[in-house]
Amino acid sequence: MESNSKNEKIIKILQDIILLLEKYEELSWSEQLIRILKHYQTSHDITIFIAEIKKTLTSGAGSLSDVVLYKDGRALITENNKLQDLLNRLYEFSQ
Repeated sequence: MESNSKNEKIIKILQDIILLLEKYEELSWSEQLIRILKHYQTSHDITIFIAEIKKTLTSGAGSLSDVVLYKDGRALITENNKLQDLLNRLYEFSQ
């Protein structure tokens, strides 16, 4: 049961990240996360799901953790803090 709850939390965080990325037109990242989520929903292979999330978050320069949200040429402090919080939570649940 704990594993199911953990999986549900990961999915919810991932969905929140996707919505935030879509709102600020980071569409390539949102599409990548949607693909990861859809693959998990069809395969239910949690091992691959977690591996893909970790790879996306920590694959070095240019990884999702490097994204900065902008609007009208200005970095969005509140939204970027929210994104980083969601990414940190996602990483923690993926351990």
